[in-house]
Amino acid sequence: MRIAHIFALLVCLFPATQARAAFTVSISSDTVAVGTPAQLNVTITSDAPGGELLDIFGLELRITRVSGTGELRFVDPQSAAELSSSKYVFGADSVNAANPGASSVLITTNTTANDTYLGGDGTMSGSGATVGSDPRLLAVLDLDTSSTVAGDKYQISVIGSAFTSFYDPALNPVDSSAGTGTLDVRTSGVTPTPAPPSAVLALTGAVFWGAVRRLRSHAVPGAV
Repeated sequence: MRIAHIFALLVCLFPATQARAAFTVSISSDTVAVGTPAQLNVTITSDAPGGELLDIFGLELRITRVSGTGELRFVDPQSAAELSSSKYVFGADSVNAANPGASSVLITTNTTANDTYLGGDGTMSGSGATVGSDPRLLAVLDLDTSSTVAGDKYQISVIGSAFTSFYDPALNPVDSSAGTGTLDVRTSGVTPTPAPPSAVLALTGAVFWGAVRRLRSHAVPGAV
């Protein structure tokens, strides 16, 4: 079944056989005050003539402190603000948008609290969306600066793990390259308030792609 292939491709490593990097992933940068909510955008472009079809993607992102003594964290849960943007890569054909209230992102800890983001989406139709030279939005990252210190600098990077992956409608992997974003923290006159403890998300790859299968099968006759 198609969804079984999707899940296998997301959770398993595969040989890097692509000859070129068709997708480029970029993360924006910003400067904010201590305790001020921050958002960075993750976008995607393609160097392929006429663009490249993207049907499913997975992203693993990591926060790393470059300098300073504080901690920057991904907000848990994320707001999924990308789904309301006209720049979102899948627009109205998004599985996530068709499943409101269900989180498609897992925030977890690698080195410091809530420093790792796992998320993804796919088209409802299975027909893909064209990505060209005009940046299309993949994610809006909500960042918690309440535990940062003025003068801190952080880097947000795409991790080259098995979860970071891009597929066309035929479930062929498409190669990619990625840049990094930075967040600089300046002094604030407001005393930061610690964020409330985050709820434990039950999302796993199997659960997420199971939802993709169910929604697609309902929306597209004969889909599996």
